Amino acid sequence: MKFGHSANRRIIGSVLLAACVIAGYCPVALAESKAESEVRQAKELMQQKKYDESIPLLDSAIKDDAQLKSAYLLRGESKEHLKKYEQAIDDYSKYILLVPTDPEVYQRMSKVNADTGKTNSAVSYLSKALVMKPKDGQLYADRADLYDKLGEKNLASIDREVARKLGVEVVAASATAGLKSIKVVVKHNVARSAVAPKSAAHTKSAVIKGSGSK
Repeated sequence: MKFGHSANRRIIGSVLLAACVIAGYCPVALAESKAESEVRQAKELMQQKKYDESIPLLDSAIKDDAQLKSAYLLRGESKEHLKKYEQAIDDYSKYILLVPTDPEVYQRMSKVNADTGKTNSAVSYLSKALVMKPKDGQLYADRADLYDKLGEKNLASIDREVARKLGVEVVAASATAGLKSIKVVVKHNVARSAVAPKSAAHTKSAVIKGSGSK
């Protein structure tokens, strides 16, 4: 039976790792392949928010091992941080083909689609995440916000009620907008009241000055 180079490397790596476990010691160089080492380095760069520097390492890792699942997820995350949204969606889609049961990637896909104005797609991906995490109240709250953007007020209300039952405190988008408008009015009134005493003092001064001139 013939194996590809990536498969051979994984087999050799597994054998070496097993030998290390038996011996009780295993240098990192023996435990991971070149592609896995590049992914590890990319993660370290991402922790330092050096997303642009992580991408070439992940490109190389994927070139060496096209089945290295985490490389697609991490590259998608880096591109999302760099606001290369369409490229991020492409990487997340490739990751989904390899790992269709990871709710995190569906949440990321929902966010990227929402950020690019594709609200219907954002709802669809968040719904898939909810199938895998039905007790996650925050996901219901997030989907409620998306439903609000689509004008689906009834669906938004249902999701918020579910979120509350799961222990997540939520406020309807319309209520939030109302609070913002109240703050604006209060700020405007405070500004007016701050000017008023000055105007009154000025008027009183003018009257006194006028009386003295007679």
